[in-house]
Amino acid sequence: MILCGLYARLIYLSRAPLSRIAESAECTELLRNAKAPSREIYRVLHDRELTGLRSAYPQAPSAVQALVGRREHRHEVKGGSMRLWSAALPGGTICRVEEGPGAGLHVVSPELYLLLRAAELSRWELVLLAMEFWGRFDSRDDRESGVEARPYPLASQNSVERVMLAIEGRVPGMALMRFALARGLPGSRSPRESALALFLSLPRKLGGLGLDPPELNTSVGLSARGKQIFGAPQAMPDLLFPASSIDVEYDSSAHHLGADEVLHDKLRQLALEASGITVMPITGPVVREYGQLVAAADAIAAAVNGRDPSPLSERLEERRRELYRQLFRLRSLW
Repeated sequence: MILCGLYARLIYLSRAPLSRIAESAECTELLRNAKAPSREIYRVLHDRELTGLRSAYPQAPSAVQALVGRREHRHEVKGGSMRLWSAALPGGTICRVEEGPGAGLHVVSPELYLLLRAAELSRWELVLLAMEFWGRFDSRDDRESGVEARPYPLASQNSVERVMLAIEGRVPGMALMRFALARGLPGSRSPRESALALFLSLPRKLGGLGLDPPELNTSVGLSARGKQIFGAPQAMPDLLFPASSIDVEYDSSAHHLGADEVLHDKLRQLALEASGITVMPITGPVVREYGQLVAAADAIAAAVNGRDPSPLSERLEERRRELYRQLFRLRSLW
């Protein structure tokens, strides 16, 4: 059985070790022969660890979704559902679960997962989910902060693009995935960072501020004084606009638990300031109020570009409000 949908996401969330099937022919053969026996559906539904992880995405459908390559294998199974994929699969798009929950089963790769979800999500949901996969966090409803740090990206823009280029034929969701590749940014560490980066960098015609895309959480060298403050030679700004040496910081207390993490962030920001980088903070209350966020974003745009942004037409103002609603709605994307 090849897991996709929610239970593939839960496998990723469990950090279970995965081995990619390298050859396209082997991936395609696995898909052609893939079925979803009721005993395997039952096993997945009653796996203790996966059941515990279900609370991360309570809004997701509870059925175990399996990928099949032939219509005759697409049938009703109690607790399960089938997703048909008729195109040949590129190498690396199917993974074997080596141990942990689902051990011995197969699961779609994160790249293929995104392509499958592209046929189900709105474009901004897909961009935000892609940035989650390209970043270092998982959105989780069962965490007070709504976020759990992940030590590595699940995929990258390059890895998704390679898979798309290798797929032959028409596949639903490809156009939206290309949009996500063009607009999404790597390196995010929280949903609000993703939303803020998009709000600032998307073109004005889409409702954004039209700034050059910032670098998210990339290391920069510190000055001698900055090193003294931070105790390290480098630090990572949240959203860095390198040409103007401006760092936009989303208030970390909303996403980090504990005073130690908050203190670490404050020292990091002081070290960046001491190294010639202007830090412009954005707090949670500002993000929650459209008017306050736009005022703060305009101030950032003026600092980055050296001039105040021009006023929006009524049509573009409504587009910006809609973009805000889409990006900053509180929800976990499974």
